[in-house]
Amino acid sequence: MSKPKTLSRAITAAVGAAHQPDSAATRPDGGDLPRSVFNQIRSGNYAAAYHSLRTLPPNHLYRNCLGVCAMRTGKFDEAIQIFRGLALSPGTTIVRGDADDVLLINYATALLLGNLPSGALDVLGDLKDRDAPAAVEIRSAIDRWARGLSFWRRLDWKLNHIEPRNCSVPIDFAPGVFPITDATWANLGATHQPSGQRQAVRSLSP
Repeated sequence: MSKPKTLSRAITAAVGAAHQPDSAATRPDGGDLPRSVFNQIRSGNYAAAYHSLRTLPPNHLYRNCLGVCAMRTGKFDEAIQIFRGLALSPGTTIVRGDADDVLLINYATALLLGNLPSGALDVLGDLKDRDAPAAVEIRSAIDRWARGLSFWRRLDWKLNHIEPRNCSVPIDFAPGVFPITDATWANLGATHQPSGQRQAVRSLSP
């Protein structure tokens, strides 16, 4: 059995203790998402979905969707806190053994938007499918950003994975993946996925 990977100190320094979500089991395909919230997400009304999800009893599915809505409404620090609470073992910087790729991609995206590209790459290193399309998008964004650094900054990044203070990595994709399969979108009446939802991880296919 491989030893759990410990995340970089940058994550620990940047993120405080997060509220630990309820461990109630939910279906991973999004089938337990209330229709009203589903419709808000489908229509791209992420602010309304964010507020609706905050009123629901916390569970893995709701918290995951809440984190995506937080990212899409500019609440990056809160998104980091949410995904940290879901992805890491309580009180540690160790990724939970049952953390799936959708969750880890969302956590990596939140760290990227929180100006921690090194932390994002650390989390992506724990993916089961390291070539998942969303992971490729994140790495590509970081590569483009790194190429724009000054020589010494770029060298420090390449050798030590130390990002400049207050760095900002531009992205060209909608942040976050809702943990909902194409089949569920169809079953709940959506003719297409909401803006920015893509086949980001192969495990989302039914």
